[in-house]
Amino acid sequence: MDVDSRGRILVGDGGAVVVLSPEGRVEKRIGRPGSGPGEFRYVATIAILARDSVFVYDPGLRRITVYAPGADKPAYSTQLSSGQTTLPYWARPAGKRGQIVAVFNTARGDVPERQNGTVPAEVLRLLNPDGSLARDSLVLMPEVQMLDINNTEGRGAFHYPFARSSAFALSRGGVIYHAWTDSLHFTAYALDGRRLREFRVPHAPRPVSSAEIDSVVQRLAKPPFSEATIRRALREADTRTWPAFRGFFVDDQERLWVALTPASNDADLEWLVLGPSGQRLGSLRLPQSVTLGAVRGDRAYAVARDENDVESIVVYQLTSTPGATVAKAGK
Repeated sequence: MDVDSRGRILVGDGGAVVVLSPEGRVEKRIGRPGSGPGEFRYVATIAILARDSVFVYDPGLRRITVYAPGADKPAYSTQLSSGQTTLPYWARPAGKRGQIVAVFNTARGDVPERQNGTVPAEVLRLLNPDGSLARDSLVLMPEVQMLDINNTEGRGAFHYPFARSSAFALSRGGVIYHAWTDSLHFTAYALDGRRLREFRVPHAPRPVSSAEIDSVVQRLAKPPFSEATIRRALREADTRTWPAFRGFFVDDQERLWVALTPASNDADLEWLVLGPSGQRLGSLRLPQSVTLGAVRGDRAYAVARDENDVESIVVYQLTSTPGATVAKAGK
């Protein structure tokens, strides 16, 4: 989601963009499911540009669509091929020149640094407004951690809940923040790839319990892989703790909002608020069913899921309380 200068909330809803008034009333829908002009297979990114133009990225169609302020029909579309062997799963507008930053899952040999197979398998690239490559390998990142098995029982790679992955965000000022989810260690980059700064925030990740290990083993231990094989793979992956955080974003005041991994399945989700150099500014606790999507000034915009998994938009007013710079005041 994103919020324009009038306080209207724009939310991706499958194959369309829903525009809500500041009070939450549905004003209109932009686009519809499909693959033609102004249609979407899946809206993955919405970003408000200068003077409230709207940027939409659809990874299913590999296409960026931009709408003029208030328009229902596209001003233009850009196909993201960029001459690469893979296509981006994440894209954001960057700066005032119409450029785009995008993250690619790279194939072996797609970047020279990876040809020997010893470097990360995700790369952040800077693209020109027409989708062509402007600058390669701004940031090289590890690919998402997988539970790899290659033995006499067979070969396989599995997703599992304790896996580490890359997380990244782009500020409105054009600063790229990157972190590996094993710790609160953030690095800031300029759009030309220069490393601007890095900082680490002390934090003890949640330990993985034996019951949580047992649950994963029961889910993954299916022929041809035995329980013993899955347990051995988990030990080799060193799954003693959960990732330190789930993700983060940057608000309009250059603050980082970091979703810390909860202390238990029933605990609230704590959003740690950091300044652009890592200073702690406060925190906000919300139920795990509520996910922040944007913060503009003193308002936080979130998606809430009820017991039937139905989604709604919640807007929080942010205030200061003793001992915490940011706290929930109402909604």
